[in-house]
Amino acid sequence: MGILDIIEAAIKLGIPMVVLSWLIFSWLYRDGKLDRQAGRKDIAANVKQMKTSFKSKDKQKTNYVYDKWMWFGSGFYGLAALWTFIIVEISRFFSFLFNFPGFESLFGEGLFNFLVALTLGQLGNIINAFIWFVYWKRSYSSQSRWEFWNNSPAASPGRYNRSVPRASSRK
Repeated sequence: MGILDIIEAAIKLGIPMVVLSWLIFSWLYRDGKLDRQAGRKDIAANVKQMKTSFKSKDKQKTNYVYDKWMWFGSGFYGLAALWTFIIVEISRFFSFLFNFPGFESLFGEGLFNFLVALTLGQLGNIINAFIWFVYWKRSYSSQSRWEFWNNSPAASPGRYNRSVPRASSRK
């Protein structure tokens, strides 16, 4: 495993996890859902409370990324699942665009079959997101590379909310 593997893992998993974590927690701090002065235990308790209220029927729409993060379970694994879902959706979309089979092929077996195939495709994308560690493992046959890739986002400084600076740390 060389430096190129490290760079590739950082680009595909590490850096995106930092950016997503920073965005989500910046929105939460900005909206007043989390206090910048709170400690890690208080923030974890607040996120748990937000997750409980998200599961209840009176959930409020905040933004799409936050809603998906909560839907995938919040926390680190929810963030990894969200990133995997984004990658799978974008890659399938561009694959469809550049390999467009034509309308006759799409609707050749009827509208109902097209809708069933579309629904099953979306379900497959969601399953890939939930088992994100398997999705990323498919690309790498070497066990040492897989262990590195699996731990790359976990070791990134953006895990949970570590990348968002606290007010007390600013000068």
